[in-house]
Amino acid sequence: MAANIKQGDIIEVAGIDFVPLVINNNERSMTDTKVMVCPIIQEETNNKKHIYVEGEHIKGYACCDQVRRINLLAKQYKAIDHISYEQIAEVSSTINSSMNFI
Repeated sequence: MAANIKQGDIIEVAGIDFVPLVINNNERSMTDTKVMVCPIIQEETNNKKHIYVEGEHIKGYACCDQVRRINLLAKQYKAIDHISYEQIAEVSSTINSSMNFI
């Protein structure tokens, strides 16, 4: 279980070469060992799916077009930062809009 991981957490995961932002809702994060994340990159791009996020210690661009699922049971991990509710809402909205097909 990933009970100590919440939506909006920026986590550090052993063996992962990017900084993951947790996008699962909290209910799902508490009952599953697998969490949905999107990588945070440092360099700015002109991609509308890359949303600027800033925690207390970490800032960068959440790549909402690169959602991944990580099995935390198989890796060591810890929360290292957290983004605001407003930023979580913007990231979630961007991810949801890219899933809507016309």
